[in-house]
Amino acid sequence: MAKYLVVATPEELNLPAAKEATDRVAIITGIGGTNVIRALCDIPRGADILNVGHCGSPDLPIGTAVRIGSVKTYHPGYDFPEVTYYLAAGTKYSHPCLTAGDFVAGGAAVPSGAVVDMELAYIAALGFKELTAVKYVSDNLSVEQYNAAVRG
Repeated sequence: MAKYLVVATPEELNLPAAKEATDRVAIITGIGGTNVIRALCDIPRGADILNVGHCGSPDLPIGTAVRIGSVKTYHPGYDFPEVTYYLAAGTKYSHPCLTAGDFVAGGAAVPSGAVVDMELAYIAALGFKELTAVKYVSDNLSVEQYNAAVRG
C-alpha cells in the first residue's frame, strides 16, 4: 500500500510528525479545499494518508500537538447539517477538527477542545480509508498569531 504525507505548505514539512514520516511520499497541496482536491484526486483511495499541519484552537495552548478523531466542514455563524468523517484512528483520540473555508478568528463559536484547519475535511471527503491526522496549534484563532508562528 502506498503511504503519503500530506501537508498544505512547505513549512509544515518541519513539524515533528512530518519529520518522523520518513517512509512516506510527501505531497504539498496548498491551502484550502480546491488545492487538496487538485493535489489528491488521482491518489488511490486505499492509500495510507497522514495529514500533518497547523490548526487554530480557542483554548489549547500554542504548540500543542493533537491527534484528530473526527472532522467535518465548518461554517461560522451558520448551523448546517454536516457529514462527520471518522479517521482511521477512530474515536481513540478526543479532538474533533472543523475545516473552514477561510481563517476562523476570535469570536467564532468553536467548541472547547476542537481545532480548526482548512484542509482535513476535504481529504476525508475524497474517501481515503486509511487517513490519520496530527495537527499543531499555531494560534488561538488569530491570524496574527498564525503568521508569527508559521512565517516567523
